Amino acid sequence: MSECENKTNEVATNGKNAADKNDPELAPDGGWGWVVTFAALCTTFIVDGISFSFGVFYIELLDYFGESRSLTSWIISVLNGTYHLVGPIASISVNIFGSRVTAIAGGIIASVTFGLCVFSPNVWVMIATYGFLGGFGLGLSYLTSIVTVGHYFSRKRALAIGIASCGSGIGAFAMAPLSDFLIQSYGWQGAILIIAGITLNGIPIGAVLRPLEPKSIKNAQITETTNTDNMECNEKSALFDYELLKSPTMILFCVAAFLYDMGLFIPLTYLPDHARNLSLTSQQGTMLISIIGITNTVCRVIAGWVADRKWSNPNLIKAVLLTTGGVATIAVPWFTVFSVMVFYSVVYGLCIAVFVTYHAIIITSLFGKDKLNSAYGILLLALGIPSLVGPPIAGAISDHYGDYNGAFIFAGCMIFASGLLTFPLTLVHKWERQRKQVIYKLESTHL
Repeated sequence: MSECENKTNEVATNGKNAADKNDPELAPDGGWGWVVTFAALCTTFIVDGISFSFGVFYIELLDYFGESRSLTSWIISVLNGTYHLVGPIASISVNIFGSRVTAIAGGIIASVTFGLCVFSPNVWVMIATYGFLGGFGLGLSYLTSIVTVGHYFSRKRALAIGIASCGSGIGAFAMAPLSDFLIQSYGWQGAILIIAGITLNGIPIGAVLRPLEPKSIKNAQITETTNTDNMECNEKSALFDYELLKSPTMILFCVAAFLYDMGLFIPLTYLPDHARNLSLTSQQGTMLISIIGITNTVCRVIAGWVADRKWSNPNLIKAVLLTTGGVATIAVPWFTVFSVMVFYSVVYGLCIAVFVTYHAIIITSLFGKDKLNSAYGILLLALGIPSLVGPPIAGAISDHYGDYNGAFIFAGCMIFASGLLTFPLTLVHKWERQRKQVIYKLESTHL
């Protein structure tokens, strides 16, 4: 056990430090926090709206660049992967420069690179500008907005994060038809330039992410450094809490998230074409995605409200819904009636809502608010790789078998496995706390 772990053992065994208690001065639970929540909602609207609506641009880019479907699809895969993988960098940036600077920088980077990508001479430049640099900017904005909401709320944290994250569902519902309208009116270059302008709203959005009042910050710092022996450890972990990388609880949490994200984008990508193969109309196929988006939006707020109830267990709720969503996705190849497909879309939208909304809530309950930045950064890193490779793997399976059945079974198995690994998370956390306490007592005895 390291020296820093010894000095902070009391924090670890209590599950959260004193700064995370329901102190209205440290976490206002309202006031400017609701402005921050709305700003985060706007961020998730932009980030996930751009991500989910790329399919509208996909066909245009196939014709323009004349490249294969697999190569062209890497544009959005790289964007999704990068905006998750940038999580630790965003976390460090928030700790060095603050939420405002990080979020504003992210908005500027994404907007500028989206604007530059319209001059791409080939698909490789498009991948580098729109995919990598654009995803980098969106990643800075995304993490910053969500963790800032977490710092402004305590008793109402779950509800606030649920409201903030519902921008994702609204974006998925609204950005696709907007993008289609813009392409029809101005071509794909003009449409992306307008979206680059929308992304530039990251500047005013980031500007409202102001830190808590100085008095609150001072009190939080006093609470977190109750004795001078902890000062050196606090300095070492100021930028990023590397001790989390050795936590069995954090590792299990990230593995479960990795498996879920491996299957997350597969139904969103292939459900409309799968519906067409079932002789459903294109409008019905598009409606299925809209239903997922609407359900996702409404249920994020409901999920946040439920998580704030004393009787609720967010981790158990998440585990049950993930396993249910996994089984439902495995069964998609046997769904041949539109009404049944609608029911599946509702279940899957609920599954996404709970998975995303409960990230920050469960992290805070397990590790405390002071570790939220670092833990969320690690989580996004774990989500980056499956976001990057999940859809291409499913595409390869579909090419091999000639339909999407194998892709849905693969996605369902990943989501189901994620749910199974989520069930024992709180037990592993309890074991880890007890283990640290025993080790600390043994080492104290020998001193």
